[in-house]
Amino acid sequence: MFVAYRGGLAGAFAMGACIAAVGFIVVLFLPEVPLRDRQNV
Repeated sequence: MFVAYRGGLAGAFAMGACIAAVGFIVVLFLPEVPLRDRQNV
């Protein structure tokens, strides 16, 4: 019984880590967009 819980938890954390890694890589390649101009402050 505990083996099933351990496998499910490990799978969920592994999938979450993969999704977080893909998101991090995507953010690295996005262009940086300034929130506002310094002249209009």
